[in-house]
Amino acid sequence: MFAPVAARQPRTRMRTFLAAAVLVSSGAVAVHALPAAATNAAPDISGWAPYWTPNESLTDLKTHTNLFSEISPFGFSVTSPTTIAANGVWTASQMQSYKDAAAQSGARVIPTITDGLPPLAMAAMLADSGPQGQQAQHIQTILDFVVGNGFNGVDLDYESFAFSDGRASWATTSPAWINFLGNLSVQLHAAGKTLEVSVPPIYNSGQDSSSGFWVYNYAGMAPVVDRIKVMAYEYSGGSPGPGSPYSWDQTIIKATLGAGVAPSQFVLGLPAYGKDWVTSIDGSCPAGITPRLKSVTSKNAPGIAFAHGQVPAWDATRHERTFHYYESFSGNDSGGNFVRCNVYRTAWYMDAQGMSDRVALARASGLVGVAFWALSGEEPVAWDGITAATQGSSWAAPGYAVPPPAPVPPAALFSPGTPTSAVIQVPWTMRINTTGDTEQFATGTDQQIYHRYTVKGSYTGWAPLGGLPGGVAVNSSQVSWGLNNVGNPELFVTGVDGNVYHDYATPGLGTGWSGWSSLSQPAGGAASDVQVGRNNLGNQELYVVGRDGTVSHRYATPGSGPGWSDWNSLGAPAGTTVAFGVHAGRNYLDNQELYVVGTNGVMYHNFATPGKGSGWNGWDPMVPVAGVTPRGDLNVGLNFLGNQELYFVGSDNQVYHNYSTPGLGTGWSTFSPLGTPSNLTLDGSLYLEAFDYRLLNYQDLVVFGAAGSGRTSAATIHSTPGAGSGWSSWTQETRPFVATANSVTNDERLNAPPIP
Repeated sequence: MFAPVAARQPRTRMRTFLAAAVLVSSGAVAVHALPAAATNAAPDISGWAPYWTPNESLTDLKTHTNLFSEISPFGFSVTSPTTIAANGVWTASQMQSYKDAAAQSGARVIPTITDGLPPLAMAAMLADSGPQGQQAQHIQTILDFVVGNGFNGVDLDYESFAFSDGRASWATTSPAWINFLGNLSVQLHAAGKTLEVSVPPIYNSGQDSSSGFWVYNYAGMAPVVDRIKVMAYEYSGGSPGPGSPYSWDQTIIKATLGAGVAPSQFVLGLPAYGKDWVTSIDGSCPAGITPRLKSVTSKNAPGIAFAHGQVPAWDATRHERTFHYYESFSGNDSGGNFVRCNVYRTAWYMDAQGMSDRVALARASGLVGVAFWALSGEEPVAWDGITAATQGSSWAAPGYAVPPPAPVPPAALFSPGTPTSAVIQVPWTMRINTTGDTEQFATGTDQQIYHRYTVKGSYTGWAPLGGLPGGVAVNSSQVSWGLNNVGNPELFVTGVDGNVYHDYATPGLGTGWSGWSSLSQPAGGAASDVQVGRNNLGNQELYVVGRDGTVSHRYATPGSGPGWSDWNSLGAPAGTTVAFGVHAGRNYLDNQELYVVGTNGVMYHNFATPGKGSGWNGWDPMVPVAGVTPRGDLNVGLNFLGNQELYFVGSDNQVYHNYSTPGLGTGWSTFSPLGTPSNLTLDGSLYLEAFDYRLLNYQDLVVFGAAGSGRTSAATIHSTPGAGSGWSSWTQETRPFVATANSVTNDERLNAPPIP
């Protein structure tokens, strides 16, 4: 199946271009002849260095000098026949850094120029081919740009022909394009420079809707350009699906070689990114929330999946990864009415395994090289796979460990209902179960745990999961949820006897359960609320605070859920005991990190070292806020940079946050206030509703308190782009949110206790 011509979106439209009418200053680099390709020879590795991550792309070049043959700074644009504008980041100093790094590896510096003109303007400019015409002016401008700045050549990425001008213009544009390239190549080659083009793909030698982007005339380009970079991505366009399925890559290679492009000039352009689509929306979204298609990078896509309790799945046919999740949003619509929506999403992206497989395909096809769009978007482990593929070695990506359960708010699109005749005592906890349906849990006054789940969007009736053994009353303020090592839901609560209890689902629609059994209590005495995380072996790990004020943990061993280690103590911070917590996050090394507050009012953290969860750094204090002690709940999420962000309600009735900087969990910013909602006395409850460190960059925080006449109310605030420092103003809910006999009123999410 071929992608429709109109499906692919131009790469140059994916980012806003900030043009400056300047050129970088000159600085010569050596000219290197382009090598020929040979079947089973190691393909050249190159990539586009986007202007929004220049330092990260430079690090790629410096770190993998043994691989790179070429790098293309991206951020130059044609704005008139005589002007090539540079994005402000490409200063003389920055460009010299690239030249110096390239010289160390013998790589070529080939900047990419895009078409920044209005639709049809570039086509008209190239068609004006007289001696003093616009084409001649443009050629001289390019030559001056390349020679004057000491570049090895130039890469032209003129995508307006394909995506802005319309198919009706192609028959006229195509010969003007080839005439322009022929004239430009003569001038560049005379100066010892090379000419490359980046173009969308073709699928056959025809000129119809199944042929791809024939306007570029591959057969006409082949005799006059040095390299043709075929951009093999954006296959699925606006519909959920892979960005560059493996069979599509094979079709592109066959069609390109069939058009007369020599393997020695054919560079396969590969994505280091993916797309995250909206597949459906239930309910009505609040004002200001417009769910839309988003881009993800190969590097951050796994974190997005993990943040929603999902594991990216490998598609062995397309050689890409995919995952599904949903987000909930609530607030007021434009008319002031309280509304809520669930946004269901599907993501596909090229991971490290997919990159390695396609480099191997390029090698087997005898192509001279591959180029990645865009550098700095790849997973770090991808370079191991790329290296192996260039050498003809097989490689298997290490895969992803099952993530810890993420804080997901209750769906609340349907009538709350009640668990039989019991009064809801502990509000709801909700997750997506193994079949992808919403499953909800509540504790009744009869001391049983109840659940229900959706089937095709509608809830089943409430069904009891039974009470704890021996009639022990439930003591937890919440039902903690995890996924065991066979991928089934597992519930954890504490009883009034101080023991931890668990119950795990058996395969099916969530209706088969093991029954509640005891996981005992730690040596430190009766456990308070249990928190569940996942260690670096992919097994669940439980954390509790004992009666003696120390933290204890135990972790699951392989099996269907009943195998566990013994309880082990993590102790308490020096000179104090734990007042409340414990809350679990994951640091940038993907190790567990715990947070507690001591009886001395100081917050502490402790992070795991590699192993079975038994190696830990020890408790270190977080720098406190003068005159302020944490009270109530803590919470931890991931900000838009993928770093942990910590929150607490202070004794001064303000919300504070602090975010980590790279390192073994020990580098942090300082706690700073997010203020407090007006007319709301906070009770210390804090709930991180959702976190989204992709393009929306949202962390949505909900706090609870009293708002006149002792009513329980809530307020929300959300982050804006930045390292956790940009935030909206507080928006206060004005209606009460309380649990009443046999029902939960108004808003189930805001009734729910904080979910780890």
